[in-house]
Amino acid sequence: MVGRLVRSTAALVIALSVVLPVSVAHATMPNPDHKVTICHRTGSAAGGNTHMGYSIITVDIASSGFVMGGHTDHEQVGNGPGGDIIPAYDYTRADGTVFHFPGKNLDTSIGGSTGAEILANGCKLPPREFKWTADASSDCRRADGHVIVKVVFTNQSAFSMTVTATEITFTGQSQTMDVAPGQTVLFQFDVGHSPKPPGEVTLDIGWTDGFPGQDSGTLNHSSTPLCGPPA
Repeated sequence: MVGRLVRSTAALVIALSVVLPVSVAHATMPNPDHKVTICHRTGSAAGGNTHMGYSIITVDIASSGFVMGGHTDHEQVGNGPGGDIIPAYDYTRADGTVFHFPGKNLDTSIGGSTGAEILANGCKLPPREFKWTADASSDCRRADGHVIVKVVFTNQSAFSMTVTATEITFTGQSQTMDVAPGQTVLFQFDVGHSPKPPGEVTLDIGWTDGFPGQDSGTLNHSSTPLCGPPA
């Protein structure tokens, strides 16, 4: 008999009180509005006012049209996400000419999301969903009469998961595997001689790259009758 579980849950993400405009990826700023809101990379993965390695800050634009403060050259990438993320914008100079800035790190992949997606999400990595299926079953190994508890797990998300399966009814054994997107893996536990009553297996799941969020589940499997040679 098989116990089956299908899950799709969102990772925990705390919403910011600061929300960037929907059109943040591109803006037109004629004089005297000479500021732009950017994601400024801090030196800590948990730093900044987003607590995700970034601060949302609004900076001045020089008369030439460039963002002031050295943000176009700031490439802090240690301890977390990549460098500063700056939207594309058009800036009208005092003489009437228009300066176009193409943006910075908007197409760069940071933690599995583009810079533009992070910018639009208030300088935080967008939430991910844990999407997976799992089946639990038990089978008798005829050669020695041992019962094998099996868990088949499939990662249906776009990111790798680290999965720990624990057989909690008979032995407390645990196995951990990294499961790539679209991959199916098999956990197996030898729980001793048959017969065996019904049991449970728990699953603890996180993102392999350390992205915030965890998921879990419990799978049931049926009893297994006596088979094979006696104990």
